[in-house]
Amino acid sequence: MKPDIQVIPALKVVYVRHFGEYGPEIKNAWEKLMSWAKENVNIDASTMFLVAYWDDPKSTLPEKCRSDACITVPEDLKIPENSDIKTQSLPTGKYAMFLKSIYKTDEYQKIWEKLCSEDIPNNNLKWDNRPWYEIYHNCPYNILKRTIVDFCIPIE
Repeated sequence: MKPDIQVIPALKVVYVRHFGEYGPEIKNAWEKLMSWAKENVNIDASTMFLVAYWDDPKSTLPEKCRSDACITVPEDLKIPENSDIKTQSLPTGKYAMFLKSIYKTDEYQKIWEKLCSEDIPNNNLKWDNRPWYEIYHNCPYNILKRTIVDFCIPIE
């Protein structure tokens, strides 16, 4: 599959970090983040919902893998220092983006594996060390049971 190559700008996000295997276990981080966001953030059509993956699960122990449930926020948003919710600026850069429809949670790992073993090499692309993203275009728990996701791989 041929990716859509885009430059993703730097994104200011609020996030909750999850340590452990990548997968559905991040749901607890999402629940904590969204509970806080309902009271503290004006979520509108420009708000992005994403997961940032920081570690290579093939070379990092599962319990050390870091993933962040994130939503974009205005630059001037301040968070109390003692909060479980943190802010960070995700780096800008060029990404190979693959838009997919997901119907079951076990599809995510299969898609990532295919992208890394086939689609990136077949398009003569090389990834770099910036975070990898899943950008959600609709709610993963919607009534249609289908999630529209951009799988984003940082490339040189």
